[in-house]
Order: sequence, then structure tokens, then C-alpha cells
Amino acid sequence: MNTRHENTDADAKLDKALNELPIEIQPKNDLWLNISQAISNGRGRKARDSRPPLFVRLAIAASLVVVSSLATSWWIAQSDSRQRALAVNGEFTALVGPVILPASYDETQVPGARYLQDRAELVQALEKQILLLPEETRLKVASDLLAIQRALQDISRELTGDPGNVLLQQLLLTMYQRELMLLDDLNQITAAVKAQRTVI
Repeated sequence: MNTRHENTDADAKLDKALNELPIEIQPKNDLWLNISQAISNGRGRKARDSRPPLFVRLAIAASLVVVSSLATSWWIAQSDSRQRALAVNGEFTALVGPVILPASYDETQVPGARYLQDRAELVQALEKQILLLPEETRLKVASDLLAIQRALQDISRELTGDPGNVLLQQLLLTMYQRELMLLDDLNQITAAVKAQRTVI
């Protein structure tokens, strides 16, 4: 019972001490005066606008665009020159390259076993006969194959970000079909050229 009486005394002392505290305490230095003067003198604005002027930012952005464009152009030129060399030398298997598949795909997004087999057979046959075509024609073939490969890479990259996109899936399958049709057309042309040369 003593503890209850002691608690009551302690509570009373605490209440008395709290009641004796002032309701409001004035700071020794009024900082608001300095803050309002800094704002009115513009020092606050300078701190906010420490970034470069607009024309400098625009110049930096423009230079980044130019550098990016130059790098992309160089990469395309290198890729085109490689394709050109492969076409001129008749290295058709390297020119066609492997089947390009999306990074993540389901069964509806990739060509079936029949496509892979037909493609491999066409590429193998063309490897033996591509030099029958004139160099100009081989260069055109290289350009067309490169366009298909780039389209397949672009579509595959987009499908990685949006694997459920039905339009992209259909576009991917269409590009596989176009590649196969181009290879088949080339095979027929080279076979006709070979037949014509054996007759003459």
C-alpha cells in the first residue's frame, strides 16, 4: 500500500512540474529573419538553379544523340560489310546464321522441327550452289537475309519484354516463313542456273 501512496506523490510532483513549464519558449535567435532575407535576396533561387543553363543541357542532349547515331551507323556498316564479304565469298551458312529465337518463348512462338529441318536442308544445298549466282545477286541476297535477321532480332527483343503479345508472336512466325520462302526461292533459282549451265 505504500507504493500506491508513493506513486500518487510522484504523479502529483510530476503534474506540478509540468504545470510550471511555460507554454511557449522563444528561441534565443530568430532564424526566420535570416531565412526570409536569403529568399528575398535570391540566394535560395541560386541553390535551386545550380544545374546548367537550358542551352547547355540541350547541347549535351544533342551531342548524345549524335554519338549514339554515329555508333549505330558504324555498327550497321560493320554488319553490312561482314554480310557483303560472306556473300561475295559464297559462305552461305555463315551468311544465314543460326535460327533466331526469342529469349523467353512458348511453343507457339518458335518454329517447329519441320521448319528447322527444311531450313537446314535449304541452307546446305545453297552452300554448294550460291557461287553459281552473280556477285550482284549474292549481295542482294545478303541484304535481304540481313533485313530478315534484323527483324527477327527486333521482334525477339520485344517479345522478351512482352511475351504475351499475340501480334508480335504472329509477326515472328511470319518472319520465319519469309526466311524459309526466301531460302526456297534461292534454291530454285540456283537449281535453274545449274541446270541451264549443264545444258549449255
